[in-house]
Amino acid sequence: MGVLLSQLLLEPLFLLLLFCLLQDPLAIATDTLLPGQALTGSTRITSADGVFELGYFSLGNPSRYYVGIRFKEVPIDNVVWVANRDRPLEDSTAEFKISEDGNLVIQTKPKSLFWYTNLTSASSSSSRVAVLLGNGNLVLKDMNSSVLWDTFSHPANTLLPGQNLALDKVTMSSQYLTSWKSSLDPSPGPFTLEYGPNGTAQFVLVWKKTQQYWTTGLWNGQVFGGVPEMGARYLYNFSFFSNETVSYFRYTFNETERLTKLVVDVSGQIKQLVWVKAANQWSVFWAQPRQQCAVYAMCGAFGVCNQDDDKNPCRCLEGFHPALAQDKGLSAWSGGCLRETKLQCKTDQFALLTGIRFTENPNYVIMEIGDKCRSTCLKDCSCTAYSNQSGSCWIWKGDLLNLQQQNDGGGDVIYIRLASLEFTEKQPYTISVGGSSEDRQKKRLIVTIFTTITVVAAFLCAVIGVYSFRSWKAEAIGGTDSQSERPFQPMLLGDEMKENTGPELFDFQVIMAATNNFSESNKLGRGGFGSVYKGKLGGEIEVAVKRLSKGSQQGHQEFMNEVKLIAKLQHRNLVQLLGCCVEGHEKILVYEYMPNKSLNTFLFDEALRRQLDWAKRFEIVMGIARGLQYLHQDSRLRVVHRDLKTSNILLDGEMNPKISDFGLARIFGGDQTQVDTNRVVGTYGYMSPEYALEGRYSTKSDVFSFGVIILEIVSGQKMTNFYDTEHSLNLLGHAWKLWNEEKGLDLLDQSLGWTCHLQQVKRCIHVGLLCIQEDSTDRPTMSSVVLMLSTDSPILLQPKPPVYSYRGKSSKIGSSSLDSEPKSYSTNDFIISLVEAR
Repeated sequence: MGVLLSQLLLEPLFLLLLFCLLQDPLAIATDTLLPGQALTGSTRITSADGVFELGYFSLGNPSRYYVGIRFKEVPIDNVVWVANRDRPLEDSTAEFKISEDGNLVIQTKPKSLFWYTNLTSASSSSSRVAVLLGNGNLVLKDMNSSVLWDTFSHPANTLLPGQNLALDKVTMSSQYLTSWKSSLDPSPGPFTLEYGPNGTAQFVLVWKKTQQYWTTGLWNGQVFGGVPEMGARYLYNFSFFSNETVSYFRYTFNETERLTKLVVDVSGQIKQLVWVKAANQWSVFWAQPRQQCAVYAMCGAFGVCNQDDDKNPCRCLEGFHPALAQDKGLSAWSGGCLRETKLQCKTDQFALLTGIRFTENPNYVIMEIGDKCRSTCLKDCSCTAYSNQSGSCWIWKGDLLNLQQQNDGGGDVIYIRLASLEFTEKQPYTISVGGSSEDRQKKRLIVTIFTTITVVAAFLCAVIGVYSFRSWKAEAIGGTDSQSERPFQPMLLGDEMKENTGPELFDFQVIMAATNNFSESNKLGRGGFGSVYKGKLGGEIEVAVKRLSKGSQQGHQEFMNEVKLIAKLQHRNLVQLLGCCVEGHEKILVYEYMPNKSLNTFLFDEALRRQLDWAKRFEIVMGIARGLQYLHQDSRLRVVHRDLKTSNILLDGEMNPKISDFGLARIFGGDQTQVDTNRVVGTYGYMSPEYALEGRYSTKSDVFSFGVIILEIVSGQKMTNFYDTEHSLNLLGHAWKLWNEEKGLDLLDQSLGWTCHLQQVKRCIHVGLLCIQEDSTDRPTMSSVVLMLSTDSPILLQPKPPVYSYRGKSSKIGSSSLDSEPKSYSTNDFIISLVEAR
């Protein structure tokens, strides 16, 4: 009786469910498109893991409809592949299905094809299915699981983890990525990422299939030479395979819980993006070419690119306006600029344009110099500009591309052709970037009315200014005009430096004399923000002079940061800042001179490293540790360095280490344990995982960098260069593997021999592994590090796996931390901004 009752209750439910399925075959989410099924409207299929979905989406206004694959849970910029990218639909009523001949098609009711897979070995649709895989690949296969067609073999603008970018060497046919035309138009744009000439082991970015403007460099067995970001092996694994018949490139992402994609952006840059769920946005992990203005024709015809303007680098020349109305709000003006007044040929005139650098342009000719240059250009109605360069006359025909604004006072001189109606003054007439005809008319009127007043006012201001400057200068230098007798005055920056201590304020002429006008013979090297020169103050005191690059906003921030910070820090293992100079665009820092340069100069040189015996290396380790302990705990400020590496460890005459380069350092409040930032800067290989991935830094970020340096000092190997090809391990993974196999001493630099203090070596390796643990709370503080290194008594905890196997936050249970700070952490995601390698 009970069984009969159950059957009576279940049969209606089963019939109802069957009826629903027959009415809508896709009512239940599935990853498979079966014969007879079709996607229309809001119906879609979803990958088994729920990450990707295939179906209709719309763009633009009025809406245009496309069938594509998207990240399901990502609300913006989520499209990774588009079927009908160059043939949009007016609505979503067309059917995406397996046709009768076994092809995937987008077909309207009257059987008009908008897109199809074009398989020649067609067969009955009843033997084929389409499946959306968990990696984002849509595959069309037959019943015996043979893949007949897939989207990974037909990429659009996106390369997903595990997807190959391949070259068939037999037919010389290759796969390539093509940008969208705009953010609202997925049709093929002007930029492509494709294989290098003749199938060489490199990729190039190309504009309109004609102009190569960036290359990855050749594959060296580990990375492409021109993409140092690939050194972040704890996040990404890159591989390049090549034999006689095929080559392909692919990558994988170690953070399986996060989404990532590599795209050729509408801006013409190739970008590695990571989705940050908490911030609800994509963040740029790296981009190439780094400078936006290096993209060919980035601002279009007669557009000028300003590299210092991150938000909107493109402007039109005066006399021109954006070709597309929507371009006024975009950072890239692919449409370029149009003339406000059409040319009349014979009556046209030329305006002088300065402060602009122009790169190679295919529309130029070289001819004799002199007045004939202007007259020849004027006679040719297709000539749009001319310039006298290096004793020759350059003439441009057609559109002017790749104009770049120079913000340091440099640049070329070029004459731009404009209609005579644009001129109300006699030649020469000078134009600039931006503005309009109406703006220029107003400017000319103002100049005409107030010319006399301006000249008189300028003269009076100049007289008063000279008198005031001389009075100020005399007071500042104690009543003497002699630079040789001028005492150095403290440069007080802000309310925090009210006491009469701080870096000295040097006169620029003194710096020029000390460095022999910044001669190349005095140049010691070049860092991330400028060059460093050797100098002698007064002909006696040796100093190191860092001249920050002109026009660099980062350089300005570094300068102000370093002056404010290092002036307050005094420790024998920190480099001493003697003074600074600010004059015009010049920003200069003067340090004590370190005759032995930096640690990496000795450590990674086959000959020089022999001068570093183990005793000296251990002293250097201890010196760096004490310097960091001072920064983190003992100074009246609490400072995180954020860019600790061997090149920022300087060595004095006795080879004592001194931490330098505080441009990226940050001060912590008394109760702060970590800070989140929207801008990740530093050096690959030395950055802690929580900082590189989440923008979260603390004193433990420096501890991680210190751990890397210890392993480098012990092994004599550079983190960013070392790679164990047999086991696919970097230096951290190699050290961890040897330690687990109880072969830790095999890490020791062979140039040291076996005469060193082996227990001390083992302790350094042990402490180094504790410092590079994946979870920041597991890492010791620098106070604990100094204690562990300076005595044999403490029993050291066993280290956990280092960051080379980083796959997210590890468990907080059983933490081996020796940290005395409060263990404050967040499970939230953070923004990953553009990582700037230095």
